[in-house]
Amino acid sequence: MHSGPAANDPYLGGFVASLKVQAGRTLEFVVREPQQVLGGAGYSRTGKGARVEQISRDVRVMVVGGGSEEILKSLAIKQEMKAVRETSRL
Repeated sequence: MHSGPAANDPYLGGFVASLKVQAGRTLEFVVREPQQVLGGAGYSRTGKGARVEQISRDVRVMVVGGGSEEILKSLAIKQEMKAVRETSRL
């Protein structure tokens, strides 16, 4: 990212924003499914559901800490629209 053609790509931010949104949604899905499988144990701080419970608590901090989905989606759309306008002029 520090060198090469991607380092100077002004639209890279939009791609990264989309990636962060998808990663956050994936993490939420990945923690929700084991909670379904484990039932009540997936919400317990001890036993076999402890790891799942910890991740479920932390998932919101990870997702919001990376930027709210609305802001990231807005950035990605603005970047894509700008790229389309510029390529259509050529």
